[in-house]
Amino acid sequence: MAALSIIMPYRNVADTLHEAVESILNQTFTDYELIAINDHSQDNSEAIMSSWYDVRFRLFNNPGKGLVDALNYGLQQATTP
Repeated sequence: MAALSIIMPYRNVADTLHEAVESILNQTFTDYELIAINDHSQDNSEAIMSSWYDVRFRLFNNPGKGLVDALNYGLQQATTP
């Protein structure tokens, strides 16, 4: 189990998603899980997020709609206390 859960909802951020993920990967603290929740993106965001392979990354689609639903869903998926 990871020590930290990072919850990252995203929607239509293909232009900046790579930079955001790189920023997380470049942190010195590495004992985390990244819970990335696609909030019904209409651009290439989901494909970009799916192109990363890291065992710490967990990818989901938001069953609801909007930021609050995505964050709440991410909290439900978190494995850290």
